[in-house]
Amino acid sequence: MKLPKIIWRSIPFLFLGFCAVMVARCAYPVIRPPEIAEGLASVDWLPVEATDVNYCRSYGFTAFEFKISEAGFREWAATAAYPPRSEYVKYQPVTDVSELEEDRFFRIRRYNSYDAGGPVRPKDYEEHLRATTIEIKNGLWGEMRLASAGGYSIGYDRDTGTAYWQWNPR
Repeated sequence: MKLPKIIWRSIPFLFLGFCAVMVARCAYPVIRPPEIAEGLASVDWLPVEATDVNYCRSYGFTAFEFKISEAGFREWAATAAYPPRSEYVKYQPVTDVSELEEDRFFRIRRYNSYDAGGPVRPKDYEEHLRATTIEIKNGLWGEMRLASAGGYSIGYDRDTGTAYWQWNPR
């Protein structure tokens, strides 16, 4: 008879333990440190042709860049640049920069722009911006921004043969 009483008394603790595990599983992707790598020969989540891969992947910021031919980029971009969702604010499919009506260059945040240390001081901002963004003047560019300010930017710089991708959830 004591066994059922012990079981009934342990149910709240088992339930609390289960809840703690579920909260930890949901919170871990948000709080884990970013995965950063530079100069990799290749990675299995990019096209086989992609070389010299640099990236930063985290919940709040993901960016990578790699060398690839323009034909290889176009093929990859067809799957990486997803179509606009109903809540998008701005959508520009991957297009040659020379065909766009807006400015003739477009900035994309690079993998090294992730800064866990906080905001950049104003006097260092221009230097920080030059080091952590790329301006594509001769190549391809696309973007989708959501109402939450999240979304992606994708581009290809013909002058260097480098592809760029940056994504954030908000």
